[in-house]
Amino acid sequence: MADTYPKLIKTCLTCSGKGKIDSPELERDIDRIQDTQGLSYVDAERQAISRFRGEPHIFCSACSGKGEVLSELGVKVKRFISEYNEV
Repeated sequence: MADTYPKLIKTCLTCSGKGKIDSPELERDIDRIQDTQGLSYVDAERQAISRFRGEPHIFCSACSGKGEVLSELGVKVKRFISEYNEV
């Protein structure tokens, strides 16, 4: 049987579903730390984040960091479900 329900949630086109847009400055800092100190990517990322002081990623404005954009129908369905659960 074919899926007859409409798709309720669309993936955000701005961030491709990641919810975040990576900061180019942070990526450059990670590369520099790896090159100069020979650290693994994970260790270099931790060090770069601690140096970056603050949020290392810029949240996508289209999805508010969730990675998905609700269609109008999806918003109505979520509102109905939350109201139903309150009763």
